[in-house]
Amino acid sequence: MHSSPSGDGNGLPAVPAAYRGTEGSPGPVLFTLDVDGERFAIRRAGDGGTAYDWLSGPNEGYGFGSSGTP
Repeated sequence: MHSSPSGDGNGLPAVPAAYRGTEGSPGPVLFTLDVDGERFAIRRAGDGGTAYDWLSGPNEGYGFGSSGTP
């Protein structure tokens, strides 16, 4: 039996990566969000998801994203 860390059974773990291209890159900042003293810029991602740029974080250019619905 093989199981992945996510438990979905496909065996492919999530791997962080930096996207350096321009196709599908996030659009302009829609609004900023403050969470427990941390500030994020919220943008629409090119794939229909959402991009979160961590503005108050220790590393410039750091953030994360969520996928759009299929």
